[in-house]
Parts: sequence; structure tokens; C-alpha cells
Amino acid sequence: MFKSLFGAVSIASVMAWCVFFLGSFYYVSNNHSQIYAEDGLIENIQASFLAIACLVYLAVAVLDKQAKTLILLFCSLLCYGFVLRELDVEKLNVPSAIKFMGSGVGRNASVGAAFAAILIYMGFSGFTRHVKTAVAFFKVKSGALLLVAAVFLFVGEFFEKQTEMAFHVFYEEMFELLGYVFILLSSLSVVPFLNRVGSRSNERVTG
Repeated sequence: MFKSLFGAVSIASVMAWCVFFLGSFYYVSNNHSQIYAEDGLIENIQASFLAIACLVYLAVAVLDKQAKTLILLFCSLLCYGFVLRELDVEKLNVPSAIKFMGSGVGRNASVGAAFAAILIYMGFSGFTRHVKTAVAFFKVKSGALLLVAAVFLFVGEFFEKQTEMAFHVFYEEMFELLGYVFILLSSLSVVPFLNRVGSRSNERVTG
């Protein structure tokens, strides 16, 4: 029925979001706003999806010798940054050092330093070649899914600013969640066995 297991997972994920959206909207329309509150159900699901995507990208980068390691590390770091954005680390029962590194100035410094390290490495190992690889990445399935994710994140940001609209925060969080679903799908699309079932020539971030 599906060309690959990944295709089935993708369809199921989008359908699950649609069902969750409708169910949540019914719940919210009956004056139950806690579902989209800070550290509420939706935000926790968002953080979970991002954490999984972060680990998947990282695992493939480390374990798959054919993978474009630098791109996958960049994607993993991007997910890590989003996780810290969604979680209020300073409110968690964790050591002070982790609270510092995961929030505020510490978070910005740690994520910024990691991105800077990647850029420095690119500069010393053929910047133009890496840029061409990055451009090519967005022409294959993994990169295209990230672009779709970006669109839904921008839609979420649009609703965030519509303060006069009823349930605007709910719409913001739900479209952000959909964006993170596509980020998770992007990470899964680079997992080899998910794309082997019934498929001869799926494009991957390899080379």
C-alpha cells in the first residue's frame, strides 16, 4: 500500500495531528485552556517530538558512515535549541549548572557556541563545498520536510501576534506542533530501514 514504512508513518502522523487538533479544539472551546498553557500538554508533546528528532539526527550522524554528518549534526543542534525554547529548564528540579546552561544567557551562549563551532569547521574544511551540500539537502526529502516545518512554524508565529483572535494561543501552539511533527518526520526520513521497505531509490542524506 505504501512505498516505504516511512510513507505510512508520515500519513499516520499527519492524520493523528488532525484528530488531536479537532479533539483539542472541542476541549478548548469549552473553556479548558490548560491544554495549551505554559508547560501544558501541547508544549510537552512538542518538546518530546523535538527531543526524539534531536536524538535520531545525532544517532544517524554517528552510526551511518554514509550520512552527511555535518548537516545532521546541524539539524540535531537545531532541535536541541528548539527543545530548550519550549522547556522552562529553570523550573525543573535539576542541578543549577543545567538550569544555567538550559535557560537565558547560558542557553543562548551554549547553542550559539555550538553553531559557531560548526561554521568554523566549515570554514576550515571547504566552506563552498559545505554550502553546496546544504543547498542539495533541501532538494531531497529530509530537507523538503524541514522547509514544510518552517512554513507551519511561521503560521504559528502569525497566530501568536493575533492577540484579538479567540484561542489565538491555541492555534499558535497547534501549528507549532505540526511544524515539529514535520521536523520529526525529517529526522526519521534519514533512518535507512524506514525507507527500504518496497523502495528502490529513495533519496537520503548520504554520499
